[in-house]
Amino acid sequence: MFPIATIPTFQTWPIGWAIYILTYDTVVELLRLPRDTMAYLANVLWSLLVLPQELLRTSKSSEPPYLTNGLPLLGHLWGIFTKGSGYVKMLDQKYRLPLFAMTVPGYHVYAATTPEAVRAIHKNPKTMEFTEIQKIAMRKLFYYPEEAIDTLGIHLNGDGTLKLINKPGPELDEVNEKGQVELAKQMLELNDGVVPLCLTMRRKLTLSICAALWGPDYPLLHDPHLEEDFWTWVDHFLEFADLASPRHHGVWLVMMIFSKPELLRQVRDEVAGCITADGPHHVIDTTKLKTECPILLATFRETLRHYMDFSLNRWVGDDTEVRLPSTDQIFSLKKGSIVQVASPLMQMQESIWGVDTNEFKPCRFMAKSTACPAETRTKVYGVNSRTSVPDPARPAHVTKDQKTAFSAFGGGAHVCPGRHFAFHIIAAFTAVIVSGYDIAGPDGGRLEVPETEKSLGHGIKLPHGDVDALVTRRAGYEDAEWLFSMS
Repeated sequence: MFPIATIPTFQTWPIGWAIYILTYDTVVELLRLPRDTMAYLANVLWSLLVLPQELLRTSKSSEPPYLTNGLPLLGHLWGIFTKGSGYVKMLDQKYRLPLFAMTVPGYHVYAATTPEAVRAIHKNPKTMEFTEIQKIAMRKLFYYPEEAIDTLGIHLNGDGTLKLINKPGPELDEVNEKGQVELAKQMLELNDGVVPLCLTMRRKLTLSICAALWGPDYPLLHDPHLEEDFWTWVDHFLEFADLASPRHHGVWLVMMIFSKPELLRQVRDEVAGCITADGPHHVIDTTKLKTECPILLATFRETLRHYMDFSLNRWVGDDTEVRLPSTDQIFSLKKGSIVQVASPLMQMQESIWGVDTNEFKPCRFMAKSTACPAETRTKVYGVNSRTSVPDPARPAHVTKDQKTAFSAFGGGAHVCPGRHFAFHIIAAFTAVIVSGYDIAGPDGGRLEVPETEKSLGHGIKLPHGDVDALVTRRAGYEDAEWLFSMS
């Protein structure tokens, strides 16, 4: 049996997602059995699932090439458990195929490893669905009745209510405002001293996001023990994108900025233009943060490129043909299979981003000349104004392949509806930190960014342990109280 601690790898790795969701009820019952009985039944179950599949599996010439693994029956599954998101990278380095197929217990999986293959998949949004995977999760994880699933399913593609409350505008402003109130409160409590930086930053962001999404009466805001229990559950069971990704991303963003003095100076200069001071009150215009701070936006994206670690999932709802223009190859993808877009591979691939791909360089997301296209913007309709803000998911100043490879918020027709909220709360948090505080190593030297944990597909890479950091208020901001406005 695989240890239960490996379950968190499932939520963003589509193979694990499928196995976990579809067998959840069975797992719950098995966990109540004695260990020996549970192991025996597990072996029988795996054999029944895998053996017929491997014996009957034939590679159709019209499908992407079918890859085998040296370990019979469970080879690919074992590779995923042991290597996480690095497994597809290993296969890509060995075979160099834009599309390939592999089988895991109960599922047939197609992996797309090049921007061209990904674009071919995104051209078929009606048959390459994410909606079906969401419905399976609601049915198997949360026991929603079919009537509720059908009702919620109307909005799963980003239409209707979901689109309304997440797009920039008055509805999202209302959500953001609640988060800003809590964020201002949290920053008042950040005092000088040496602190565990990741834990401290995570707490500030977590509580601000909770207030934004669920209001000021949410229990986690009033009981620290509940918050600790919640994150224990999240870290060892299932990562929810609305909390887990923003809080880790915000921590990485702050650490990367403070570890690079020149970048810190540039971001501070930008953010200063968004702040008005009236005595101790410093008001940050969060709309200007999004429209007038290109370095902050570029750093936000570069942080995502380095630290996001999940592969996009698509469910093949009907037999579909995809064509690769460069070779004129046509592949058939079979109904009931899973398509995996190897985002972690492409976001760091040298052939896409250049020889400096491993360097942290926000300028790769910035205009190189005045001839560069304008940022893709989303219109905001207010009561008395009409403006637009950059879409954090759609960088403009990059190549076609880079734009496809940058899939931190999804891709094609299925883009994260909460991306504007995530950028808003993280940008506001970062603006307060860079403007009002200095962060250094515990001895006052430069802050060192920690290595990442072994990557198992948690959605965003986790730091390998916490970092002790000296946090002090900047001169002139010792008594600052932070407020927010939206112009």
